[in-house]
Amino acid sequence: DRAYDLGGGRALVSNVGVQAEFIGDGDIAGWSALTCGTARADQWLVGGSTSLGSSARLVLSNPSSAATETTVTVYGPLGEVEDRLVIAVGPRSQADRLIEADAPQLSALVLRVEASGPGVVAALQDSRLDGFQPAGTEWVGASEAAQKLVIPAAHAGVEGAQAIVRLMAPEGAKVELTLIGAQGVEPWSIGRALDLEPGVVSEVRL
Repeated sequence: DRAYDLGGGRALVSNVGVQAEFIGDGDIAGWSALTCGTARADQWLVGGSTSLGSSARLVLSNPSSAATETTVTVYGPLGEVEDRLVIAVGPRSQADRLIEADAPQLSALVLRVEASGPGVVAALQDSRLDGFQPAGTEWVGASEAAQKLVIPAAHAGVEGAQAIVRLMAPEGAKVELTLIGAQGVEPWSIGRALDLEPGVVSEVRL
């Protein structure tokens, strides 16, 4: 890795592995890509939906030579879903699960994946339909809980663009949001605060 001092901050240059996927037809036709991850014992997936016309497929990969058991906690706009999912993943294999089969009609999802032993690599395939036509697919990679987050947002200030920040705090939190654009900090975002209820998935439109 190489770091560069940019005056107002630091840039880190690093080699990153990416897997790309092209599906020519069917419900999930389209291009999508995902940064290659490492096995973890505890990780979060922030994205996806199980509303009508949407599908959320959880994929768990176990690169080790030992079997592992994962517990998946699902959170939605009304809080934590009562029933947790338990999924076994064999050594050097994958397991997947359609989240809509266990937690349907959630407009916004956050998943916590906890694994025994060596851990797993978790990813969520989010796909949508417009009637009977495929409306796009993308992969949601794993992240960790943090007190301070920097989230890149493309075209957040462009008319007609849809930029949404999705947040969830298991124990609840008070969050301050600051938007930084091409001209610096946007004045309207200074001091903007949001109270997050415990376990409730919230979305903020930029």
